[in-house]
Amino acid sequence: MNKKIFVLFLAVLLVLPSIMAVEVEMKETFMKGETFYAQISGNFLDKIGPEDIKFYRRHLNTEFEEINVLEINGDFHISVKIPFEKVADNYSFEISGVEYMVGAESSEKKIVGEFLILEEAADFSIYPVVFINESVTFDVQNLKSSKITLGFEGNISQENIELKSGEIKEINLIFNEEINYPKIVRVFSENQEQNLFVYLLENISKFVNIFDEEDDSVEENETDEDEENKIKDSSKTCSELGGIFCINKNETCEVDYRESLDGECCLGDCVLKPKTNLGKTLGWVLIVVVVIFLTWFFKERFKK
Repeated sequence: MNKKIFVLFLAVLLVLPSIMAVEVEMKETFMKGETFYAQISGNFLDKIGPEDIKFYRRHLNTEFEEINVLEINGDFHISVKIPFEKVADNYSFEISGVEYMVGAESSEKKIVGEFLILEEAADFSIYPVVFINESVTFDVQNLKSSKITLGFEGNISQENIELKSGEIKEINLIFNEEINYPKIVRVFSENQEQNLFVYLLENISKFVNIFDEEDDSVEENETDEDEENKIKDSSKTCSELGGIFCINKNETCEVDYRESLDGECCLGDCVLKPKTNLGKTLGWVLIVVVVIFLTWFFKERFKK
């Protein structure tokens, strides 16, 4: 018994540092039609992209469309709509192939979050749920077969609204006074509540919209800008500079990156990084070693 306790204690000690190195903040339960949201915090060496995230129903892989990932001050905000077709069950997501720090060492252990999708359908749907602006405008839709009333909390000037079945309304939230950011606005009905997260761009040291960057295109820009222009560029967003973000880990900018208000901005095209021939070289070396060994082995064997 003491041996089992010792082994369990040792396992906890080995796993605990990686658990503490990355924090996953999310609700435990979601309704069908609701927006799934999770915040991932840690000292990441790689960006988390939609391609790094996989969802599972129990142990079976399941697809969610249009996974939205925002990087804000080093934290990653993941959101996705939960389809009505999803079976009520235990679900999880895994983030793999992303490097992060655990103490003084780096790790690529999978990051896992678990949640439950309920049989119950949501009253309303809001997407997205993270905003980078003082002006917060979004669409809300009634998903019920009857009229619902929505309330709002969060130091804002917004009265309750009524929505008919299936009705979509555009909401523009106005804050009552200067507030500290980030700000959480609570939208609620009789059976559901949805938090909206509002960040002010000038208070953000780094912001990257990883979801929207794949299909952006830019015009060719000259790379021999002087230092004065670089300083001017740092006060503009990447889109204002006509640039894009190279989000895939196997891509790099074909010209120099330029510092912008929302991160490193590529003013050219994102191209694949040149592949190293190290793996191929090692493969050929291994084949040669095996051939030499087999030649020696059979030669010695038949010599006898």
